[in-house]
Amino acid sequence: MKTANLCRLACGVAAAMVVVLWCSTGAAQHLLHPGHHHHPAVVRPPVVIRPYSVVQPAIYTQPVVVYSTPSVNPLPAPISVTIVNPLSTGATLNYTISGTRYTLAAGNQQAMTFGGPRTLEFDRGGGYGIARTTLRSGLYTFVATDRGWTLRWQP
Repeated sequence: MKTANLCRLACGVAAAMVVVLWCSTGAAQHLLHPGHHHHPAVVRPPVVIRPYSVVQPAIYTQPVVVYSTPSVNPLPAPISVTIVNPLSTGATLNYTISGTRYTLAAGNQQAMTFGGPRTLEFDRGGGYGIARTTLRSGLYTFVATDRGWTLRWQP
């Protein structure tokens, strides 16, 4: 019932607008005053009023970010290291790994496992200073060179 009344009202409004537009074009003046031709009748197209729709506004929301305490880093992957002092060196060598001192006689080797990389330091001898290397898993062999002792790594 409400829809029918709304339609009748809309049709009535549309008809009234057509009359208003027709009158504003001068056509009604021509009919009322036939002897007066001061200006020609202007025919304008009727204005079409289209029904409009109400667009609901978009609602934007920000995502909720929940910050948690960072997890504790896991322990580093263990490494297995073997240090070799070949018999051919003829010398006992001293070195430290992360602050712990070790001694290795010629012809011996030492196998160790660490919970992650470690720093090995040794005196190169002959005034060449201290050498430092970060240990990774593998075999390390002391070698005498013309620039002092060095450590060669094989994975």
